[in-house]
Amino acid sequence: MSAPVASKTLKSTAEAWAAIMSRKRLEQVIVSGIGDTASLSFKQLNAAIYCLASFWKLRNLKAGETVVLISASDPWYAAIETSIQFVGGVSLTLDPRMPENALREIIREVGARFYYVSDYKIYTQFRHWLDPLTNMYQLVCNTDRGDKLQETDRLSTLDSAFFVGKNWWREHQEELLASRDGLRSSMPSIKWIETRDNHYVVKELLQQERMAWMDALAPPKRLWPADAKVLTVAQEHQLWAVGVGIFLPLVAARKLLLCPPHTASVLQALKRDEIQVLVAPQKWLLQFRDELKKEFQREHPMRRRSTDGAFKNDQKIRLALRKGSSPGFGAKAKKWPNNRWIFKPMKKKYLPKLELILTHPGADTEALIQFFEPLQVHLRVDSGSDFLAEIAGRKLNAKSGPESELERVSPAEAQPG
Repeated sequence: MSAPVASKTLKSTAEAWAAIMSRKRLEQVIVSGIGDTASLSFKQLNAAIYCLASFWKLRNLKAGETVVLISASDPWYAAIETSIQFVGGVSLTLDPRMPENALREIIREVGARFYYVSDYKIYTQFRHWLDPLTNMYQLVCNTDRGDKLQETDRLSTLDSAFFVGKNWWREHQEELLASRDGLRSSMPSIKWIETRDNHYVVKELLQQERMAWMDALAPPKRLWPADAKVLTVAQEHQLWAVGVGIFLPLVAARKLLLCPPHTASVLQALKRDEIQVLVAPQKWLLQFRDELKKEFQREHPMRRRSTDGAFKNDQKIRLALRKGSSPGFGAKAKKWPNNRWIFKPMKKKYLPKLELILTHPGADTEALIQFFEPLQVHLRVDSGSDFLAEIAGRKLNAKSGPESELERVSPAEAQPG
């Protein structure tokens, strides 16, 4: 496919966020997590972005400099990442579930001066090698009231970063806004880690490429109503998740919920919060499909044998209709009971409001369509990923030289647990 044309009016994600804030309903809750995690309105998220951007500016974060984020299912992630963009920094998000040797090797190679950790438990897990970094660098950690901080902790809490940045912002508003407005479309926007040929490779996305990708992501309005609630289960360390799962809903001003990839949590959120759009990678969706069928069969043991047959029968009918032929008498005879006893109860029980699933291209697309179509859920493959594949061929060396040292780390030794 041909590459989408970059936005002619917005040259960076920072400008995109400024455009969002020109909208009304600033008190509307826009992003939240599952359980006791923070719920943020437009106004709160905007204040956090400017306070954190001021904090990075005060700490002399330079344009093009990398900030390493060790983060998972963090409602503050959008604020952290956007604040880095405001001052021209570049974020690199790592999965805290990676083994220590992989994390340490990547961080050593990147050589960043600034770090953000999304949870105090993650900090305590890695503090034996994170603390020595703080002799020269700055580490910010998101802590809760229940966390028992120690006097020996070498970190700045997220709350203290907000406070310091807020005081600086009051006296230096023009300087920060000048940094935001001075961002060029050719500047780096985000870095990520990709596995290739059994090695890790650091890559980057430019501002203009990221904005063009965002333009290519948006679904049709009929599948993306203004009041849609979006549930994202993909993680921050995945570039596709950041673009489709986190920033696309925010740029489109849709309410966003972040959920860890646990089937029970997702099922609960789908029913409780009346989710209309689900964003998830195909690998997880396959697991979700299997768990959904098992859960339905546990609650309806008398329909255990007929469940798989119902989906196969529906597939036969749809295949015949696509070919322009009439389905067989037996297939048509089973359609009504299948709808009544299988599809409608499953839809009502587990996916009451769900209308759209966004995922990336993959080998399992057809299998997922065959499962969700009878449940009246539209599966849409992110067309922007084709564009991303074109621009992601460029390899960025973390240091100068023809090959990055990261390629010495084998992903077989560093897969999430």
